[in-house]
Amino acid sequence: ILHLRYDFESNEFCCTVGQRLRYYRQLKGYSTRQLADMVSVAPATITLYETISNPIKIQTAVSIAEVH
Repeated sequence: ILHLRYDFESNEFCCTVGQRLRYYRQLKGYSTRQLADMVSVAPATITLYETISNPIKIQTAVSIAEVH
C-alpha cells in the first residue's frame, strides 16, 4: 500500500512525491497503464505525476494510496 505519509524507506533517488510514486509503482510491478486504470486516470497523467512534479489531486492521491 502506498501511504500518503512521508515515512518511506530511505532512498537517495526518491526525493519527490513523483519519484516515490514511481518507486512504489515499480516495486509493486505495475505499469503506468495498469496503475492509471486502477485509479481512473490516463496513463499520461501518471507519467506527469512521476516526472514533472505535477500536483496530484487529493482524490487521485487517495485512490493511489488505496491500490493494493
